[in-house]
Amino acid sequence: MNSDDPISEAVPAWLPESLMVPFALGQFVIQWGRLERTIALLIASLERYPNLPLSDEQYFEVRDELLDGQISSFSKRLQRVAKQDRFLGLCNELEKVVNGFDETSELRKSLYHGVWSGLDEHHNHVFKEKRRGKNQRISKFDAEAVFQMVMEVQSVGANSLIVEIGLKRAAKLGLRTIQFDQWNEIIVDLKA
Repeated sequence: MNSDDPISEAVPAWLPESLMVPFALGQFVIQWGRLERTIALLIASLERYPNLPLSDEQYFEVRDELLDGQISSFSKRLQRVAKQDRFLGLCNELEKVVNGFDETSELRKSLYHGVWSGLDEHHNHVFKEKRRGKNQRISKFDAEAVFQMVMEVQSVGANSLIVEIGLKRAAKLGLRTIQFDQWNEIIVDLKA
């Protein structure tokens, strides 16, 4: 710190890092909103395959149903549709999306439903989740941890978009069912 600057002398060294957490939380909220819409688009595409591309109304119908429900409805509906035999070729990709969504949903629950209760002795933000029975989960986050969560949400969204774009390509090719070898040819350039 510059000893000639009275403001920098008055600001504790941990404060700038501490102020990054609310910014990181805002980024998480933005990315989560994008992910919800990306997953809704994927679900709508899977449900209507091979009749793609979707109309705006078809997408909005699915999106609105999902956004009006519980977060678990995204995962349940995605799992149900992903298990259809016609999507065997992309089961690995869909499994990545489903598992990634479920994992990031847990992160979301900690951040959205946790109650910020202050800073710990190391100036990490401390969140306490609603007590469930005798247990109360306490999570500690610094800005780096929250930004890592943001990147995990973005990764799930990217995987979801790869599948959705691949579905559009498969539909254009007239494929009623998608096999492993076909899927790999369809998305080879998307994974680069």
